[in-house]
Amino acid sequence: MDAHPRHPSNSQTTEDFLRTVPLFKGCDPSVIARVAPHVEIAEHAQGATILRAGVASDGVLILRSGKASTVSVNAATGATTTLETLLPGDHAGELSALLTAAQPHALVADAASVTLRLRADLVDTLATKVPGFALALARRLAMRAIQLGVSSLRAGSPTMAPPAAAPAAIGPREPAAPARGPKGIPFVEVSEYDVTAKVIAMVPSKIILLHRMIPLRVTPGGLTIGMVNPRNTAALTELQHVLQRVEFDVVAISVDDYLQALTRFRIEAPHRDGPRGDGVTAESLGFEAVDATADDVRQVRVIGDEVVRALNRVIAAGLSREASDIHIEPEAAGVRVRFRVNGVLNDWSETMPASFARGMVARVKILAGLDITERRFPQDGRIGMTAGTRELDLRISTMPTGRGEKVVIRVLEGGGMMRPLEQVFVDPAVLTVARRAIQRPYGGVLIAGGTGSGKSSRHDG
Repeated sequence: MDAHPRHPSNSQTTEDFLRTVPLFKGCDPSVIARVAPHVEIAEHAQGATILRAGVASDGVLILRSGKASTVSVNAATGATTTLETLLPGDHAGELSALLTAAQPHALVADAASVTLRLRADLVDTLATKVPGFALALARRLAMRAIQLGVSSLRAGSPTMAPPAAAPAAIGPREPAAPARGPKGIPFVEVSEYDVTAKVIAMVPSKIILLHRMIPLRVTPGGLTIGMVNPRNTAALTELQHVLQRVEFDVVAISVDDYLQALTRFRIEAPHRDGPRGDGVTAESLGFEAVDATADDVRQVRVIGDEVVRALNRVIAAGLSREASDIHIEPEAAGVRVRFRVNGVLNDWSETMPASFARGMVARVKILAGLDITERRFPQDGRIGMTAGTRELDLRISTMPTGRGEKVVIRVLEGGGMMRPLEQVFVDPAVLTVARRAIQRPYGGVLIAGGTGSGKSSRHDG
């Protein structure tokens, strides 16, 4: 979202406004009173993109003041079509927040606007426990589906590209000149490219699935890659790290094209025979029991279930990304979470309020058996845990900062973890040399590297 820095909300003013919003009209006043302090306010200038298409929404936005429009972008021509106009009290982003999927359309501020944000986890809790909220949400979703369908028909189905011209002669098909979208990034169709399995194999499937990209073609100038969100800097950084010796340029593709390419080329997460083959969710995490004093037990009650679930989601997100380290840092605007993946620190797209910081640190300390009352000096510890069938060892390090304590969690696999050789040597050229060296009847292979680089990883190939 493009917005000015969020400011603490006036809970009383927000509470009065929420009572007039259709989403909360069927809710008990006590529910609104508990929700109001957790609402975050953001200001948006005229013309700013409040929600981006192709990017997962981190919650439901309620328009407090101003005016905004839901906009659809034609992936082939770059043309935009206004599908719906939002006025104060209307909300958006609920589809992405509930399904944890990409936002299908962009939300743009038609005038200087103010929005209220309900975090995705809060929306999920309200939808499952408050019937009035769930009913209002369902009615709004049904009405929006009808409105967007009618708008799309009137606009001539903006998601359909104009028919392609017939080829002038039989021969190798070249991609048509792509239309230029915002900021000069071309929009293309995957069907315009002669994509082969060899081209797809140039980018690991986990990167393709994580960042929603498709390698399209190889030219003397490098590799052309289609991305649903070509402005994802974290994805570009990770891609540059993987393709160290390959130049690449990025074009934009539609979500439909991306999903069709996954099916057509049978792109799926790499099969793992070890414990990493299991999906990781917050509910699948289990922690080793530690000796707890009466004070610790009281602290657990003070922390609250919401903070416990938030920490579990952070750890699960880090494990699903195969992060080697998880950084949790308190900031003025909220809790900043970063994952170190392949040596590169990437920010988590989800945000958490600053009020969670102390509770999350206390939760980590309790699990690691550390002193929760000591906040002036660094502490180190460990947490034994399981994620499905995976046995993990989390090394904990806390450090006092100006805004509170920060935590770094290093993720280590259990002693019995076996990795395929392809995961130890990611670079194909290095993998070829390593296999050749291992198969020799004499000599040795020396593996060296910094802390956490994977020297102790064992392979089963």
